[in-house]
Amino acid sequence: MKPKICRWLIILAALAFTFGAIKAIATRTIELNEGLVPSEQEMAHMRQINAIRGTLHKLIGCESRWNPFAVAVNDGNTGLDSKGYLQFQLPTFKGFALEYALFPKAEAKELENFWADPEAQIKVATRMLEDDMENLDHWYNCRNRLEM
Repeated sequence: MKPKICRWLIILAALAFTFGAIKAIATRTIELNEGLVPSEQEMAHMRQINAIRGTLHKLIGCESRWNPFAVAVNDGNTGLDSKGYLQFQLPTFKGFALEYALFPKAEAKELENFWADPEAQIKVATRMLEDDMENLDHWYNCRNRLEM
């Protein structure tokens, strides 16, 4: 008789433990799901980022036709070259990259190495537009052509 009682006690203990674990997991899942609902501020930021992505998509198409190797020699009134997806001129790229500290491990003179890199240009342009949509003025012709 004693072995049967022991087996039942073990089974009951295992069931209690299992149900307790399931309850704990369910409770934790509910807590996590409640934390996944973004705040109104987070939602506004996500809407801003989506708008900026759409704007950048149009700008890249207009500026370089999605050619990462595009170069405009003596571009505009400055006489400087513009390079890459977003046709950045080096002083503009370096200035904003430094202002926003986007490449903290790079020294100012090393930023030229990132100048024509598509990801770096998108990173700088995204931060520029997050800061102020008036920074679209740096793409004056395409902004006007696209009526932004």
